[in-house]
Formats: sequence, structure tokens, C-alpha cells
Amino acid sequence: MRRAANRRGSRRFCLCLEQVEARLAFADNGDMLGPRSEPLTEDLPLTDYGRKPRVRAQITRLWQQARAAGAVQAVAVRACDFCGPDAANSVLSEYGVARRLAGRASLVPYPANFPLDFTYVPHVARAIVTLAEAPDDACGQARNVPIAPTRTLREPRGLAAKIAGVPMRLQTIPDRLAPLVGIFAPAVRELREMRFQTDRRYRVDATECGLRFGPRFTGFAVGPAATVDFYRRSRSES
Repeated sequence: MRRAANRRGSRRFCLCLEQVEARLAFADNGDMLGPRSEPLTEDLPLTDYGRKPRVRAQITRLWQQARAAGAVQAVAVRACDFCGPDAANSVLSEYGVARRLAGRASLVPYPANFPLDFTYVPHVARAIVTLAEAPDDACGQARNVPIAPTRTLREPRGLAAKIAGVPMRLQTIPDRLAPLVGIFAPAVRELREMRFQTDRRYRVDATECGLRFGPRFTGFAVGPAATVDFYRRSRSES
């Protein structure tokens, strides 16, 4: 019943977009691809693995079907873990920089030397605007937001601490304590279901988007600096 209601809601939404000749540029991520060892490209098949990946896959199928039926011009903008200002749910932000500026150790929900990719938040906005204004042939598929080279979580945390003028202190959350911490930290609770993103090298391949629209990513150091500046201003204004 819920799926049927979701489909009806999706059709009504697409009808509204069609009537006003609007384009849907959907902010998304790579959860719907599930556990992968290879780099995440836009053309990988969807998965029904796990609750959150399955829901993301269903959403993707809905807008792709609507686009294939000619109901709407739609495109998805896929990002990975956020880095930058006003990104509270990022492992770098609320549980990293914000805690360190408050004199507490940064929480690390997985090994700090684990390599993964970060998306600078303003790049997501720029990608959405770019694709919303792109020719129609840019629609109908997902586009990975261009990113800086892969880093470990320790690197942006260390850089942010240096910029903030405080020593880096990392507190790793043991697996056995993660369920308890997750009661108070929703982002940690969610990470347990999405463990496949942190038990192997999680790499995003944005080559296709870069070739079409340009490899417009900001230098790695900008994200941690913007994050520190955001939380400093937030503390001074509160």
C-alpha cells in the first residue's frame, strides 16, 4: 500500500513538473549502488541491499521511469560524504570540527586511516544549477559530483585541527559500543547499516561528469577551512 501511495505521489509530482515545463535536478548519493569494490560510476546497476539502499534505488527507478515516459526531464546529482560549511551530518563536521572547537575529542565511527571520498558542499549546489540549465541530453541519468582526490578521515580532521589552532584528538568508537552511541548520535546509528561504505575503499569516479561539464573541484584544504569557519561563527553567534 505504501509503495502504491509513493508511486501515485511521484506521478502527481511529475505531472506538476510537466505542466510548468520544469526540470527535476535531484540531490542524491551513491547508497543505491550497495556494496562495491570497484569505483562508483554512474552506470552501475541499482541494488536492493539493505533498507536505505533499497529506498534510494526505488526513488531512482521512479524518476528514471517518469523521464523514460516523457513525463519530466530529470537528472540526479550524486555526492559522497560532505565536507564544508553547514553540513551537520558529515563525519567531519558535527562529530569532528564542532566537538574539537568545544574542547572535546573528535568522534571517529570507523578507522581514521580508512580511505574515502568527500564532496565539498558548494560543489553540490553548483552541480545542481549546472545540470538544471544543461541541454536535455544531460538528463535521464545520475551524475557524480566532481571531487578532490581520495583522502583518509584522519587527513581532513588533522588539517581542520591545525587551522583551528588546536591539537588533533581522535576518539574511535569501538564496534561493540556503536549501537549505544547510535542512540544519541543518529549519524553513527545510520553508519552501522551503511558499513559497506567503510569496510572497503569507497571510491567515486566522476570522470564522465568532469569530461562533460568540467572537473570543477576545489582544492582539498578549502573544505576543512570552511568547516572550521562555519562552526566558529556559529559559536560566536549563539
